[in-house]
Formats: sequence, C-alpha cells, structure tokens
Amino acid sequence: MAKSLFISIRFLFTKKINLMLMLLISICLACLITVDSVAHGFSFKTAKQSNEIFSDITIDYPYKILGISDYKKLIEVCMKVEGVKVAAPFVEGNVFYQNSSDVDCNGIVYGIDWNNEVKVSAISKSLMNDVKAPECFERNLQRGALFGNANQIGVGNLISLINRNGSITIEVNGYIKTGVVELDSMGIFVSLDTAQSLFGASDYSKAEYSKMASGIRIKIKENYRISDVQEALRSVLNHNKISGSFPVLRIRSYRDVNHIEITAMESYEKIIKIILFMMVIMITFAIFIPVQSMVQEKKNDIGILKALGASRAFLFKVFLFIGFILGTCSTIVGVPLGLFFANNLNFILDTINFQPFPPEVFYDVDELPIVFHIGSIILIILFVNIVAILASVLPAYKAARYNPLEIFRQQ
Repeated sequence: MAKSLFISIRFLFTKKINLMLMLLISICLACLITVDSVAHGFSFKTAKQSNEIFSDITIDYPYKILGISDYKKLIEVCMKVEGVKVAAPFVEGNVFYQNSSDVDCNGIVYGIDWNNEVKVSAISKSLMNDVKAPECFERNLQRGALFGNANQIGVGNLISLINRNGSITIEVNGYIKTGVVELDSMGIFVSLDTAQSLFGASDYSKAEYSKMASGIRIKIKENYRISDVQEALRSVLNHNKISGSFPVLRIRSYRDVNHIEITAMESYEKIIKIILFMMVIMITFAIFIPVQSMVQEKKNDIGILKALGASRAFLFKVFLFIGFILGTCSTIVGVPLGLFFANNLNFILDTINFQPFPPEVFYDVDELPIVFHIGSIILIILFVNIVAILASVLPAYKAARYNPLEIFRQQ
C-alpha cells in the first residue's frame, strides 16, 4: 500500500494543474459549508425567535378571545404535570384604531402579565429605547401600551382601541421589536387587566373577566422534550374531571404557533441543500476528467510498471489513491477556509458595501445569520471525499486493464 500511495503522489504532483484542481475542490467545499451555514442560520433564527416570543407550549381556546374562564385554575392543573416549569396567562384579540395620520388600522392586542411573562418568554429583550416594564403598563391618567416597532405611532400619543365589545383609550409609552413580522407590524402590548377590560367588560362583571384569558404560555424544564410534555398535558386536560372545565383546548408548541414562517425557512434550507448536492455532482466530473486524462498521459509509466511485475490490483490502487488524496487534501484546506469565510462573511459584505437583503424588502435581516450545523458539515465532507474516490474508480479500472505489450507496440 505504501508503494502505491507513493506512486499516486508522484503522479498527482508532477503537474501544477493538479494543484489547481485541488484548490478548486477546496474552494467548492468552502462554498458548500458557507452556503449551508447561511441557509441553516435563517431557519435556526426563525425557530429561535419563535421559541423566545411564544415560549415552549401555548394552551388556548381557538374560538373565543376570553375562552379560558379561570386561567389560574388552568395554570394550577398544568403546574402538576411533570416537566412544566412556569406558566403565564395572556389575552389576544383584534382591534381597530387610527394612527397619527388618521388612517384606520387593524391591530392585535396582546395582554400580558409582565412579571410572569418574562419567566416564560424573552420579551424583555425586545424592549426598545430603554423602555421600562412593567412601568410602561401602569395606569396613570391613561392605560399604557407598547406598540410593535413597525407601527407608525408616536410615543405619548393617545390611541382609542375599538372592539365589538367596546373601546378603550391607551397611551403609547414605547416600542417593542420581537423579530416576528405580525407582532412588530400589528402588535399592541398592554397589561393583562387592560386587555381583560377591553374584551370582557361589556359581557361580564369585573369579578368574572378578571379571571379570564385567551390562554397560557408554558416554559418547560431543561432536559424535557416539548412533545413529551405536550402529550402529558393533553392526557391531563382531557381527563374526565378536567374536560368539563377546559373544553376543546389547543396545546401547541412554538413551532405550531408560528408554523408558516418556520416551515418556509426550513423549506428554503432543503432547497439549498438540493442545490448543494448538485454542486457535489459537478465536483464528480471535475475530478473524473483530470484523472481520466492522467491515465492517458501515464500510459508509458503504466506499461513500465506492468512490465516490472505490477499487478492489476496495484495499479487500481494507485489511481484510486489519487482520488483519495484529492478529497483528503481538499478537505484539509477547504474546511478551515469555509469556516473562516462563513464567520467573516458579514464583514466582507460590509467591506464591499453590498447588502444582499435590503431592509425595505426583507424584515429584520440586518446581517446574514451564520449557524454551523455540525451534521451537515460532516455530511458535506463525507460526500466530497466519497465522490472524489468514486470519480477515480473508472479511470483506475481502465488503467489496471492496460496491456503493456499493446502500449509498447503503439510506441
């Protein structure tokens, strides 16, 4: 094996063009790693943002804004389920209001209990311009609210929120940026009691609507799977003694709540991976053609080796090792190059003043999200090396079957 490997190295590095081929494969491998890290970064960022805002699990009643008649009782039941760490109530409903230009707008009111909400979500990280919470929700002359940063409403303005159940006047005390388009463009965050009053005052007494909510959000403990806790919650809430109090409840993970955006990003990632696979196929031809040409150029050497007693298996291994060396050396150069290029991609784009995702078209894409997926990188490396070896099989087989007498006769 050592002799065949030595001859493979001699054959491969006798021409500078083979070094260029190796560099080309390294660059292709670096590009594969970079593109994969960007594609995975978008899907990872979307899923992470959804998890931070919507928490791990959401339980709600789908057909009514105040569908939970006693959220404290629901939280008490859920807290007994293994894996549940903390829960917080919320109220969610549609309203109409007029912006500063007197244009009628649709909005989505999110009523939250701030002290508990910060335990289940990362909403505190979304506050903009040093807004203080829960002070921004406290009642002075008016009820306070935070608007999504994409809303064109000035701080300090008084806004009337109108719903079929009535209306309420709030003061805009700041902005919030979650990274979720719907929340940032239409979201109006108010205190839980403000939302309960808006949606329940016309139909219920204060004693009744102060217990009501649209649902609760749950944060699970570490080392527990969301799907397992979901099933446990379904089992408890569908129990005979519970079902009468909490009928037709939806128990959804953060992926279910924001499934459109998450699925879209993951679909884009899959498409990118298909394109990357096609690039690997191109690498096959990039290796096959030079190795095939090398077999033709080394006919005399092959004839001499056979005349000296080299077996077919020996010659087969010589040219198979050429593919192996190409793949291995390209991996040694290409992987660090790809990791370096991916880590510095945003710096490179800023240096050349190129913005691939204009902010007026793409929301909340200030820079390319780079997230390395170890499994994908390992798969790319394996594919490139396997392809490099497979691309050498046919030329190696052809070289092994050469007849030295025919080679010398042609000379």
